[in-house]
Amino acid sequence: MGFTLYRVNNSNDFKLSTNFLIDLYAPIIGNLATSFYILLCNNNLYSSKNQNLSFNFQSTCRQINCSLEQLFVAKKKLEAVKLIDTFIFVDHNSNSNLCQIIVNSPLNFFDFVSNKKYKALLISKIGTENYQYLEYKYSSSTIYKNLLNISASFDNVFCDNDLKKINIIDFDQIYKDLFMVSTKNIFISDECKTIIENVYSKFPLTLTAIENVIINSLDNVNDKNIFSCNPKFLICNLNKIVMSPSYFDKKRNQHNFTDVNRSFNLFTSTISNLDSQKIISDYKLFNSEQYLYSIFKKNVSIFERKIIGILKKEYALKDEVINVIIDFSLYKTNGKLNKKYVFKIARTFNGLNINSCELAIQHFRKNISLNSIDSTIEENELKLEHI
Repeated sequence: MGFTLYRVNNSNDFKLSTNFLIDLYAPIIGNLATSFYILLCNNNLYSSKNQNLSFNFQSTCRQINCSLEQLFVAKKKLEAVKLIDTFIFVDHNSNSNLCQIIVNSPLNFFDFVSNKKYKALLISKIGTENYQYLEYKYSSSTIYKNLLNISASFDNVFCDNDLKKINIIDFDQIYKDLFMVSTKNIFISDECKTIIENVYSKFPLTLTAIENVIINSLDNVNDKNIFSCNPKFLICNLNKIVMSPSYFDKKRNQHNFTDVNRSFNLFTSTISNLDSQKIISDYKLFNSEQYLYSIFKKNVSIFERKIIGILKKEYALKDEVINVIIDFSLYKTNGKLNKKYVFKIARTFNGLNINSCELAIQHFRKNISLNSIDSTIEENELKLEHI
C-alpha cells in the first residue's frame, strides 16, 4: 500500500445509517470492513474540528484487532462498494505516506438493490428468504407493520385517460378491518396493488369482499410470520367472485358491464408499458366468454361458445391465451370471429408451446404481418368463414 497515515473527511450531505450498513453492506463486506468503516466515521468527527488531523494505519489495526494486510483488504472492500473513496496528494511537497479518505453515506435499500450486482451479491450472502424479509422491512413502515398498504399506485391515479373511471377505495377502513381480523404481518407488492385497483375500478366489489380475497391470497414467505399477497392466488380468488355465474348474470342484466382494455397497438409494440399492462391484466382477469361479452355487449352465441370450448378442450389453451387470440383475430378480420383463422393460430400455439398471454403477444409481434392478412390463409376464407 505504501501509506502509513491517513486523513478523513466526509462527502457532502453525509449521513450514517447503521440500519442500511448492517442489513445491506455488512453481509457483503464482512465484519472487519464494517468495523473499519464505523471507525472512519468516528475519526471524521474529530477531523471536522481539526482538518490537519491524521491517523495511523498501524494504530487502527490495534483498535479493531487485525493485521495491516487484513486492514488494507477491508479498505478495498469499502472502496469497491463506494462507502469510501481514497485519494493521494499530488503535491510533491506533501507527505508521500499520507492519503485522504472520503467517507460516503450508505445507500438506502431501494437505491442499493437497484444496483443489480449489489442485489445479486446480497442475496447470495443472506439467502432469498432473508432478502424477502428486508423487502418487507423497508417497504413497510415499522409503525404500520401489522397493516396492509394498498394505497393507490401512482400510475393508476395519474393516468389522464382513466382519472374519471377510478373508484376510490376506503383505505382507512380496510386497514382497520384487516388489523381486527388478522394478526399476520401482511405485505402486498405493487403488482398485487395494481391488480386490486384494476378490478375495483371495473367491478363494484365491497370492501369486505376485497379484504377476504387479500386474506385468502396470502403466502407465507419465511418463518418470521410475514405473509405476502401472491399474485396468482389473488387473480384466482378475484375470478371466483367476479366471474361467478350469479355475479356475471347480475352484471349482464344491468347492461353496464365495463369495457375491457384493448388496443391494436399492443401487437405493433407502439404502446406504453402502462397501457400494455392494463390490457394484459384484462386478458388474465376475464374468462373467454365474458371477454367476448365485454367486447360486444351481448350474449355469447352458441357458435362462439363452441369455438371457445374447442380451444379449451382440444387445444388445451388457457383463457388468457384464448383472449389474446380472440382480440387479435377480431382486429385482423374486421370484428368477426373467423373460426378457421382462430384454429390455425391455436394449432401454431400448440406446436410452439405458447401457454401464456405474454408469449402469445410476443409471437404476434414477431411473426405475424400486421399490414395484411396472414398469407397462409386464403382471402376468401377470411371474408366468408365467420360466426
